[in-house]
Parts: sequence; C-alpha cells; structure tokens
Amino acid sequence: MRYQLNLALDRPGAVALLLCCAIAAGVLFWPVSRLFRWRPGWTLSAMLALAPILVFTVPLEAPGWQDGAVYRLAEYVRSFLHTATFQAEMQAFASSDERLANLLLFIPLGVAGALATRHALWTAAAGAALSFGIEGWQAVSGVRVASAADWIYNTGGVFIGAALGLLVLAARLLTRPDAVTPVSPATPAWSPTGDRTREFPRLHDLPAHQEPTLDLSRRPEEMTTASLRPLW
Repeated sequence: MRYQLNLALDRPGAVALLLCCAIAAGVLFWPVSRLFRWRPGWTLSAMLALAPILVFTVPLEAPGWQDGAVYRLAEYVRSFLHTATFQAEMQAFASSDERLANLLLFIPLGVAGALATRHALWTAAAGAALSFGIEGWQAVSGVRVASAADWIYNTGGVFIGAALGLLVLAARLLTRPDAVTPVSPATPAWSPTGDRTREFPRLHDLPAHQEPTLDLSRRPEEMTTASLRPLW
C-alpha cells in the first residue's frame, strides 16, 4: 500500500495538481451546492475526495491515442464480458495492493457524495460511471492498462462509501427529534376584534336549547364586521 502511495505521489506535478484541485474545490463548492441544493460542507468534502482520484488515475498525456486507441478501448469493453476475468481478480484480491488501493480510493467519495446529495443510490451510480470513464480514458491514452477488474474495485469502493453514508443518514433520521408539536385543544382562538386571548366555545359545548345566532338588530348602515359576531 505504501508503495502505491509513493508511486502516485512521484508522478510529475502530482502535489501541484492536488493543490490546484483543492483550491478549485474551495471556490466551486458553494455555487455547486446552491445550484443542486446539496449540503455545502459535504459538497466540499466530496470535491476534495474527488481530487486524488483525478490526479492519481487520470493520465494528462495521451501518447498512444493515435496508435491502436480504438482497439484498446474495444478490448476494455470486451473485458466486461469475460467471466474468467472477474473470478481471477477476485481471487487475487488478498495479494494485490493495487486492487485494495482502488477500493479505498473511492470510499471517501461515496460517503461524502451520499451525505451531500442525500441520495446514496445516485451517488453510487455516478461513481460507477466516473470509474468507467476513467478506465476508458486510460485505454485511449495508452499510458495505463484499463481492465474491468479495476472498475469492479473502484465501483465497490463507491458502493461501500454510499452505504456508509446511507447508514449515517438513517441514524440522523431516527435520532432527530419530532419537529411537529401537537397543538393543544385549549389554545386560544383568534378573534376578529383583535382579542387573541379569548377562547371561543365549541359547538358541542353549548346547551342543547341554545344555538349560535348573529346580531342583526342594527341598521344596515351601522353594521360592521365587528358587529357580525356570534352571540352565545
């Protein structure tokens, strides 16, 4: 694992690219969160988690894009149809630091993305699509070898992170106090005369012989809204 980290950091300009991505995340997280109505803090965390993925896995140069790029891309797509590839990679997981690094690299993105968007499934799907695109670009560039196995572990990391984020969201929902306070029946009612402390009697509290009436004893020119109030 340490070898993989040192190899990634030894890439020319890796530290500078990480710094640039961090600055870009600090500038863009607020308008992005406002645009998509995401949580600002977790949006920033998701962007920061995306930075090492882009820096360590996306080749900036593509010297072989004119030499067999279409063939390599087709081989990458065909590798998803080979069942033996999946079985072999799963069996080699315990002895492969690269596979473990691919898995762990995408977990923070899954967690932060699920908490920012509040949609774990969409986060996992977006992470899977991102990994597929990165592997496809690696095949086109010719700098690195793209395989379906790398996509499996990258997607697995996103799904694990999204599942952890979903558990956090569920825990917050279960522990959140009830925001709706029941209204007491004895709450004072509103009165047209401005008296908010007066309580109107309910109809079922009136005696059987008494019915609500309106005061119509005044002349029409003397009647106002205040005079048209029930007499009990």
